[in-house]
Amino acid sequence: MFTINDKSNYVSEDLCESPIERIFLSEIVKYLEVGTQIGQQIEYSTKIGNFRVDFLIKKGKLEYVIELDGKEFHKEENDIWRDSFLLGEKKVKTIIRIKGKDITYNINECLYFLSQVFPESFSQRGKLNLGTLIEPKNKSTIDENIKENLFDCIDKFYLEKMEFDLDEIKRYPSIEISIKDSTKFKYWEKLYNFALKNKIYDIVELNKKYFKK
Repeated sequence: MFTINDKSNYVSEDLCESPIERIFLSEIVKYLEVGTQIGQQIEYSTKIGNFRVDFLIKKGKLEYVIELDGKEFHKEENDIWRDSFLLGEKKVKTIIRIKGKDITYNINECLYFLSQVFPESFSQRGKLNLGTLIEPKNKSTIDENIKENLFDCIDKFYLEKMEFDLDEIKRYPSIEISIKDSTKFKYWEKLYNFALKNKIYDIVELNKKYFKK
């Protein structure tokens, strides 16, 4: 675990397993609050196997995992079971999944979203700076969604990204961020309970039984 300080915040990228992890790490450390800890490739043991998370961020009692989903590195069905057991067994408190394309093309929107959902882990200056790096319309959409908690019941936040060029609105593919929390009943808990009830602790078998794959 690396602790953010008020001097140099160079973090080795040796543990990064993909280009999007390197991009995310090099950017997020610019905005985190002093004293926030960030760990890479932290391993947890569950009934369905051992799993490493991309990033673990901690500040006091606050703790959340960031997973970056690139098509070449992840299979969605497997990730769902993995998340369900990490949360169900209380290995982690919150899991945030961000798509690789959004790290590449929309990193500022993603970091601003995180800074508003987990403000304790971001510096005041970092939050202000991130707010100036995105279009005002995108900022207000994120703020409104967080205030109203519009994504709370479906686990996902969507943002149709907009940019303005000479008063012309340009629209881009939407940003998608998923949020799973161990303290709230969501889809992940339904899957976790299914596995426990049927005493199935193999991901391949779970996919066959639950998703019919």
